Amino acid sequence: FKRLILPVPTAKHLQHIQHGMLHSASDSIPCVRWMSAEAHCYQGAEARCYQGAEIRRYRDSIYAMSPLPMHDANISLVWDMREPLALPGVGAFRATPTIGEGINASLLPGNLATVKFRQGGERCRPVGRGHTHELRKLFQEQGIPPWQRERLPLIYIGGELAAVAHLWVCEPFQAMPNEPGIVVG
Repeated sequence: FKRLILPVPTAKHLQHIQHGMLHSASDSIPCVRWMSAEAHCYQGAEARCYQGAEIRRYRDSIYAMSPLPMHDANISLVWDMREPLALPGVGAFRATPTIGEGINASLLPGNLATVKFRQGGERCRPVGRGHTHELRKLFQEQGIPPWQRERLPLIYIGGELAAVAHLWVCEPFQAMPNEPGIVVG
C-alpha cells in the first residue's frame, strides 16, 4: 500500500478483505473500499493524492488501487480526431496518424467520430476473426477486469462500432496496407 501511495487498511478492513473477498464465490467480483482522514500524496513526475483505497478481485488476482472516479456511461461525444479528447473519469485519448494500421482514415468524414461507452450487447468483428463477437466475450478473452470494461471508449463512425479503444478495430473499418490509418489510444 505504501509503494502505491495508498492508505493502509485497518484491522477491520483486513477482516473484510479476508472474509468478503478471499472467501467469496470464485465467479464474484468483490470490492472492499475505505477512506482515510488524510490524503496520501506522491510528488513525482505526476503529482497525485489519494484519500482512499479499494481492493478488487478478478479471476485469481487481487488489485489494490485508488478509488475509481465517477463515470457516466451514457456520455456520447463527437471527437475531432485531430485533437486529444479528455474523457471524464477515464483520461486523455489520442488519435495518431499512421499507414496500414488502425481505422481507415478515408472512412472518417472530416476526421470526426463519436465516442460512447458500453451499454451492453455491442458486437465487433475484430480484424482477422471470422464472425462478430459480443464485447463482453472479447473482454473476457483478453482478461480485462470488469471495472475497466465500462471505461473503455468505443469509437463509432456513421453509427457503427469501428473500434474498441486501443484493443480492436472492427471490420470493415481496418486500414489496409499502404492506406492512411488512425491508431487510437
